[in-house]
Amino acid sequence: MRHLAELLGAPVFTTAAGRGVLDEEHPLACGLVGLYTTPPADRLLADADVVLAIGSRLEETARMGWDGLDEKRLVHVDVDPAVFLTALEPEVALLGDAALVAGQLAAALESDPPAATGAAPPAGPGSPPYARRCAPATPPGRRTDRS
Repeated sequence: MRHLAELLGAPVFTTAAGRGVLDEEHPLACGLVGLYTTPPADRLLADADVVLAIGSRLEETARMGWDGLDEKRLVHVDVDPAVFLTALEPEVALLGDAALVAGQLAAALESDPPAATGAAPPAGPGSPPYARRCAPATPPGRRTDRS
């Protein structure tokens, strides 16, 4: 998952059950989605044009507060085919183990990178394009573990 996120330069959100799939201190880690989404992160979700959901049923608590998710281009990866039509209909449904499919997607991106789009370049572990935008605001004079 980490390698795929880095290749895409994509912010990563997890459900509560998915915590740990990416180190929460990684520059692309944006915390929890749905019921537990913090206000800075919800702006990134709102601005997304494509959502890659890996290994999530996108149940109600994962979608809470995520306005407009049904209007996004959804690529959904899951090992259970029944999941694909239970919450939202994906534009692309990929049936398979989450880790294996993520690895296959990463390998495909490495072997045939997409043409430049003018978007920000993919981020590696040393460049935090989303971490600052995802982190909750800290009151003046108060330090966080990221500052």
